[in-house]
Amino acid sequence: MAILEVSNLSKIFGQRHDRVRALNDLSFQVNAGEFVGIMGPSGAGKSTLLNILATIETPSTGKVNIAGNDLEALNERQQAAFRRDHLGFVFQDFNLLDDMTVTQNVLLPLTLQQELQPDRAERLQTVANHLNLTPILQAFPGELSMGQRQRVAAARAVITQPDLLLADEPTGSLDSLAATDFLNYLRQLNEKEKPRY
Repeated sequence: MAILEVSNLSKIFGQRHDRVRALNDLSFQVNAGEFVGIMGPSGAGKSTLLNILATIETPSTGKVNIAGNDLEALNERQQAAFRRDHLGFVFQDFNLLDDMTVTQNVLLPLTLQQELQPDRAERLQTVANHLNLTPILQAFPGELSMGQRQRVAAARAVITQPDLLLADEPTGSLDSLAATDFLNYLRQLNEKEKPRY
């Protein structure tokens, strides 16, 4: 079953003579449980594609459907709710809140959902175990290595059990060993959570 369907997607920046085509008639689908990497040189449109999938940018033409939701049909408020409820994000620069513990950072998306989650502690423990965070749950981001911070960011991204996890250069701030470890963590997480994301 396709969790993501992209049809004839194009994105053009600029006006008239200064136009830049970042994406050109792109079509593909990703099935639930697939682990997909997008590679290419700088300026190839990778971040533009991720921004469109994340409803941060709109395409010039084409359609995107995620988990049965036509992104074009959503207004701004619905897009914000869609991001909160259906997507998980891992960023290169982590975006952790320095004055919050690892536990508080990881649980933040559940707090933003403003719903009662009786299984919060269980979900936290499960994600912490998967990403080897249990020993550092009470630490603050400033006390962590880069690899630990990236795993905290991943835990925060998956705690809501999103339909789709998007990661924009998640290993860019890590050395090669930490990057390999982090990608292995994501791969293991994907295997354990199939067919969710």
